[in-house]
Amino acid sequence: MITKLFFFILIFIAYANPSFALGKLGHQIVCQLAFEHLPLAQQTQLSALLNAIPKKHQHLINHYNYKKPNSQITFASACTWADAIKPLDKFKAYRPWHYMNVPRDHSSIKANDCRKNCLPQAILKHQQILAKT
Repeated sequence: MITKLFFFILIFIAYANPSFALGKLGHQIVCQLAFEHLPLAQQTQLSALLNAIPKKHQHLINHYNYKKPNSQITFASACTWADAIKPLDKFKAYRPWHYMNVPRDHSSIKANDCRKNCLPQAILKHQQILAKT
């Protein structure tokens, strides 16, 4: 019995896939679900914004997602943009906008947890930009 259990655990470990936080697929699934829960009018507005993404960024997103350069950018694929640009020096200043380090025992985020150059500030900045357009 113990030999069978040991063998089962060994096989399970050998074939288990590593976890990479959400990874590409996880980001895309969460974003697609969020998109599908939006009212149709907002889905249409988002799709129009996605169609306006410059070609060079479309190619970058598609390359990161292993798609043909001129493939249509969906909301799900656009959610990987921050990961696609992370290694590029040109976008180095925006790397902190992709995450926020907080202690694991935090059950909420307070205004003073992040004051400059982090994810919540990036969200606020882009909300202001979109509100002006």
